Amino acid sequence: CGTSTSSRKDLGINYKALDDLFKISQERKDYVKYEVQVQMVEIYNEQVRDLLAEDPSTTKYPF
Repeated sequence: CGTSTSSRKDLGINYKALDDLFKISQERKDYVKYEVQVQMVEIYNEQVRDLLAEDPSTTKYPF
């Protein structure tokens, strides 16, 4: 995430996408129920790491 002085244009695509997703879900909460699940992985040199795992280096893919 950015700092408190950052503008939206300075934030990354992940932050912007999640921010939009939660804003839309709030706007539609009276007639749509959402369940949001997030997974963040890194692919580097044909190795996949789960960035949300306690120890991403031990996570093996595919599941």
